[in-house]
Amino acid sequence: MAEIEFSEEQAMLLETAENFCRDRAPIALVRRNLSEVDTHDPQLWREIAELGWLGISVPEAYGGLGLGLADAVPVAEAMGRHLLSTPFLATTLAIQALISSASDAQQEAWLPRLAEGDIATVALTEQDGSWRLDDVQATGTLQGQYIALTGHKSMVLDAAAADLIVVSAKVDGATRLLLLEPDQLPADAVMRQVAIDETRRCYDLRLDGAKVPGTALLPRTDLGAIEQAALLLISAEMSGGMVGVLSLIVEYLNTRKQFDRLIGSYQALK
Repeated sequence: MAEIEFSEEQAMLLETAENFCRDRAPIALVRRNLSEVDTHDPQLWREIAELGWLGISVPEAYGGLGLGLADAVPVAEAMGRHLLSTPFLATTLAIQALISSASDAQQEAWLPRLAEGDIATVALTEQDGSWRLDDVQATGTLQGQYIALTGHKSMVLDAAAADLIVVSAKVDGATRLLLLEPDQLPADAVMRQVAIDETRRCYDLRLDGAKVPGTALLPRTDLGAIEQAALLLISAEMSGGMVGVLSLIVEYLNTRKQFDRLIGSYQALK
């Protein structure tokens, strides 16, 4: 069986990210944030941007580090281990959408901003919960130089904090991606959703009444690139989460006593 290992540079990044996330997300803060309406911390986000993590996969020509998406895995793993709530996943997925599907002009307009700390997300899932990203009911109708949007997106990560939303819609019968900015949305278009994992912030996004310029339409629609990026980063978060759980189990087994003996000396814990 092939063994998957970090490179030396990725291992160093993992150590840096572990230390950062451990310091910024003590468990007491994580628990307190579960009941907060808004957990976005602008100062924390600025620090993450200054570390260069948002520009990991952004080409150097647009102010990024020009590395591969795999180099974002250590950051995602550390955040998953310590349940650090940030728009990192959402922004990185939007960056991948721009890299794979946007025009040069669209990339030049947005990738430097995202690498420097603007927040973005993707709005691909709809109310029926279909896992097929091309199974889209939202529509975009050409009206002169604009595209009028209708429809309803669900489980949009960090939508309330986003400066840019990459949204999917049917345009002339084909699934397309468009760039949507908050001021192009009608009032009350973004509504908080309750999710199983409240360390994330998910939102409903109502598109009825939104209108974007024709230049917001991406020339390509590589949904596979977004899906693969999401699977990689979420798997990294889950891996980090499992490491965190294992650490708690080992700590418990080495501190809990029964019959004057540490239970780890004679028991296993499921």
